[in-house]
Amino acid sequence: MTLPIAGTRRRRLNLCFAVTAAVVAVAAGCGGPSTAAEREVNATATDRHATLSLRDLTLTVPDGWDSEAFVNASGMSVFRVGSFAFPERPDDDVGQIAREAMGPDDVLINLVDYTGVDPRDDTYRPITPPLTVDGSQATGQEGYYVPAIVDSVLAEGHKLYLSVAFGTAPPSPGQVMAANAVLRTLRAS
Repeated sequence: MTLPIAGTRRRRLNLCFAVTAAVVAVAAGCGGPSTAAEREVNATATDRHATLSLRDLTLTVPDGWDSEAFVNASGMSVFRVGSFAFPERPDDDVGQIAREAMGPDDVLINLVDYTGVDPRDDTYRPITPPLTVDGSQATGQEGYYVPAIVDSVLAEGHKLYLSVAFGTAPPSPGQVMAANAVLRTLRAS
């Protein structure tokens, strides 16, 4: 008689393990944030894309890209979006450490809103949205060891510093297209 009881206990034990494994698997899939964008207080997920929002600016991040948004100590809104995983760091570095992690096919976009902290208007080139870049602009900039586009634009009343770094020189048409797909999503409310 002990054999049927042992078999019943074994089946119950196996069933308990199976149920526990299923609960753990579901919990892991529904767990906490997995990207920097999801960890931001003002980031929301829509259609498998993250939307970064700070103050009255929003930017949509493609699926699989890393991102973060924060207000730095000077009061400027900073958006960082890249086609690669950003390394962890203890500060609000605006891309130096992230650029070091870039591969040859990667794109890194830094967008800083100087509205409210820079009283000058003459240093910002007025544009009509959408914001886009041209690969021929990637001539480099001091402090960048990869080809980069650096610009200061006035868009929808916002004074924006833009840098777009590419992992190769010159950037491929695909890299420029990917950068522009992100930049076109910039909205002011």
